[in-house]
Amino acid sequence: MVRVATLNLLNNTHGRWPHREPLVIDQARAVDADVYAFQEVDATSDQIERIRSGISGGGGGGTYEAITLPNPNRTSIKSLAILTRLPVVDVARCTDLPADDLALRVDVEVGDQRLHVTTTHFHFSPTRSGSEVRRLQAEQLLRWLGPIEGPTVVLGDFNSRHSGSAIATMKQHFRSAHEHVHGTEPDATHPTPLVRALDVEKAYGVPLFPEGAGAAVDYVFVGGGVEVDSCAVAWDEPSADEPDLYPSDHFGLVADLRLP
Repeated sequence: MVRVATLNLLNNTHGRWPHREPLVIDQARAVDADVYAFQEVDATSDQIERIRSGISGGGGGGTYEAITLPNPNRTSIKSLAILTRLPVVDVARCTDLPADDLALRVDVEVGDQRLHVTTTHFHFSPTRSGSEVRRLQAEQLLRWLGPIEGPTVVLGDFNSRHSGSAIATMKQHFRSAHEHVHGTEPDATHPTPLVRALDVEKAYGVPLFPEGAGAAVDYVFVGGGVEVDSCAVAWDEPSADEPDLYPSDHFGLVADLRLP
């Protein structure tokens, strides 16, 4: 069995990262994944090294290796990272998805097999034109990945509801782990109650987040014969001292996978 997990870290000047970092690390240790995929990484800081150090030697033991993909657009918040305690055998980086988005693939050894793990972040804009950008991103991502040859998982923040064209495109080639286990996607993975602990005008440029406006936009997709034993929402516990302070404005996902 291989456990994988994904979380958008919220790279935002007004996102209260110093207060959230301990929550991210503590709950990552509780997740105890073999492979973590992070989006909206702050590649200008030691953020990933601090997370890597914080989870190494955790529940399942082992030291994690960090593979990062800084965004070539230095003004972009959309960098990526994968942390793994499984041996790394290959790395590939896609830096030309539309809208300055990226994909990072890390191949790891699982016994005598190779597991292809890719993380990505898609365009945000919740508009019809934004949906079209995400569809194009999905098509280009699939071309970059090429034919599915061997066990494969693609996970991250797709910024698309399950009814969106980008997710429909992905599901032509992959299965959603959460949908496979539960028959549906989560009720919502964004936003979390964290938005009530932030100055949303400064953080997001809007006066407020409407209650009940969330959607499932984070996914774990599997292919190449991978079977899903479980999939659940993760990083979903608030601070003990502040009920609206959550690890991120996204919930994450964790999945237990079996290779063929």
